[in-house]
Amino acid sequence: IRLWVHECYRVFHDRLISPEDRDEFKKIIREQLNSGLGTNPAKIFRNDQAPLFCDFLRGPGSKPEYEEVKEMETLKRALRDGIEAYNDAGAVQMQLVLFVDAMQHLCRISRIIRRPRGNALLVGIGGSGRQSLTRLATSVAGYQIFTIEVTRNFQLKDFREAMKTLYKQTCIDKKETVFLLSDTQIAGDPTKPNSSDVFFEDVNNMLTSGEIPNLFPPEDLGRLLSLIKDDAIKGGLSPTPDVLYQYFIDRVRDNLHLVLCMSPVSPTFRAKLRNFPGLVNCTTIDWFSEWPPEALAEVADSVLQAPGLAVEEHRRALCQMLVWAHQATIEEARRMKFELQRQVYVTPTSFRELCDGYCSLLTEKRDRINRAAQKLRNGRDMLKTTSDDIACMKIDLDRRNKEATKKQEECDELLVKVVADRMQADEQAKKVASEQDRIEVETARALKEYEEANADMERVKPELDAAKEAVRCLTAPPDRRGARLRDPPGP
Repeated sequence: IRLWVHECYRVFHDRLISPEDRDEFKKIIREQLNSGLGTNPAKIFRNDQAPLFCDFLRGPGSKPEYEEVKEMETLKRALRDGIEAYNDAGAVQMQLVLFVDAMQHLCRISRIIRRPRGNALLVGIGGSGRQSLTRLATSVAGYQIFTIEVTRNFQLKDFREAMKTLYKQTCIDKKETVFLLSDTQIAGDPTKPNSSDVFFEDVNNMLTSGEIPNLFPPEDLGRLLSLIKDDAIKGGLSPTPDVLYQYFIDRVRDNLHLVLCMSPVSPTFRAKLRNFPGLVNCTTIDWFSEWPPEALAEVADSVLQAPGLAVEEHRRALCQMLVWAHQATIEEARRMKFELQRQVYVTPTSFRELCDGYCSLLTEKRDRINRAAQKLRNGRDMLKTTSDDIACMKIDLDRRNKEATKKQEECDELLVKVVADRMQADEQAKKVASEQDRIEVETARALKEYEEANADMERVKPELDAAKEAVRCLTAPPDRRGARLRDPPGP
């Protein structure tokens, strides 16, 4: 009965988009359990949650068993192991928050791709986790993931080249592959209306018949069919071109699971579903609704668990505040649509940006406060150092003051002695001055007498010179002529 309820939810409930329709479906199931099966719904719905089944609880390497998830913690542990294995094997690391809604969606995707020729249509707004959950479900199932790399001038021929690689991988290599495709990757040229229809036409053909018309040139197709000819003969098939081609397409469909992600807010969403019925008829729909408050709280808690972001006792309140802000924004967007007829979409990406923005702002504010605190500490240390220096300077100043006082006393004593000496010197100076005056008078008198003597000398000098001349004449030298003769002359 629990498995029946689970499958009813997967087939019918997952296609419903409004809360009213889903509540009505739950009411119908409960009525059928009571009246049709005679079972108390309370025994089936634990904590008002429908039963959930999956086939990967036993981990990789074990035989898949489609069994009920009795404890969500058991499922979370299995998925955490799957995330670790995915991160170890891939270059891009996955940081996925495993709240209840995300795990339920992952089980639904896993159920779809595990089914033979199972294809999925994941409908939800951007950031709801469709592609991340698909990648994880593919990794848990042991399948290969295949995506296209969209360039600026991505055209239909580029898309078909990628499809050739995909078909070879699924048919020739026989690898179970999940083709993850988003409507934004095949949006076409935005300046040309309906330019994406050629892409959706190929996707629709892949879903309905598995065949993309004229995908391979005849010579390439012939080489591919020759590679699978032996397998077809072993399977009891006739090796004719038509049979081999159909066998080629069947092998592709058996190994290929297409997961198409589309957004309901796209203006062409309804038109695409009407124009290409294979998108609905050949897929299992999983509708990604708004994240419940519990999921938002878990996402916020995972973001705030980073080291140094939030104190443990404050983290719960912060999570509730972020959830309240997100839900208040949703309510304001609804009011804007009602009053102004203007649609504003508040997506899970917006909530994640809110959490990241809070963390960035908190880190920025903390850095600013830390810088201010460091400046304050530096100023405090500088004040302390200055205070210590001032204390040392005060001690040195006191010592110098004492020395100065002692020097001042010595100076005062010396000054008294200097004053006494000065007074004595003044008295001596007075005596010297009086003696100098006397000497100057004597000098003037002597100078006067010297001048008078010189004048008298000048007056008698002629007489003196005459006397000297007379004396010189009186004392003339004798006649030396006789001295030259040996013998005196005769008388």
